Amino acid sequence: MSNNETDEIVALGLKLASAADDVKGENIRLLDLRGRCAYTDVMLFVSGASDRQVRAIADRISKRANELGMPTIGLEGSQSGNWVLADHGDVVVHVFYRPARMYYDLESLWADAPEIPLGFVTEQSPF
Repeated sequence: MSNNETDEIVALGLKLASAADDVKGENIRLLDLRGRCAYTDVMLFVSGASDRQVRAIADRISKRANELGMPTIGLEGSQSGNWVLADHGDVVVHVFYRPARMYYDLESLWADAPEIPLGFVTEQSPF
């Protein structure tokens, strides 16, 4: 994969992170998993304060991905609002209700992965 391709993937991840921030997503983290994960290059983690907000964040991200021409390979959990997983190929998105994110702690699986600077300050949840 060329540097231009990897830069483009990171730019797409940043655009999806910005979409989450637009609807007050919390604790937004974008991890660079290139060379660490076989099924994606970038993973986005976002929290919401309620099931309704989780669905709103996931909807905004999916809409933005569609606008950017990113395919939706898979979408799970969009009805429950506890944890929405959206696979956009090079970018996989996890939107969690706060307690579910803490419980599953998926980010710890990639503790050694570099975090991609967002270019904005993400809102932090109180816990």
